[in-house]
Amino acid sequence: MRILVSSSEAAGLYTICQMEIPDGEAVPEHSHQYEDLFLYVLAGSFKIAIGTAQQVARAGASVFIARHTPYSLRCVEGEMGQILVFAQPGGLDLLLREAALRAGVNNDLSNSDIASLAEKHGIAVHPSDPVK
Repeated sequence: MRILVSSSEAAGLYTICQMEIPDGEAVPEHSHQYEDLFLYVLAGSFKIAIGTAQQVARAGASVFIARHTPYSLRCVEGEMGQILVFAQPGGLDLLLREAALRAGVNNDLSNSDIASLAEKHGIAVHPSDPVK
């Protein structure tokens, strides 16, 4: 994930990031304690599960995810997907920067590292399968 606007640049009000997700890859179900999220699909198609509802979002679609709401997503339909993530208030970038520092040059984080970082930054990972 690439940080486009950091929380420090936005006076803590928001963070904007861009995600690239290869076809078939998924973001596991999780929820944010502190941030509301607005996703805007730049390219590709995503199957997104928000709570118990599922939808397919294609380029040009937008999705709102309220804080505390479990969600997951999977890139589908055979192409690289890109999503802009607007997180309000800011702070998601702090997690991303800390993860990058821990991962180091090998870009390697263990599952326990990911879990502890997520918990520290108010993200609860849920023990269900990502959207299929």
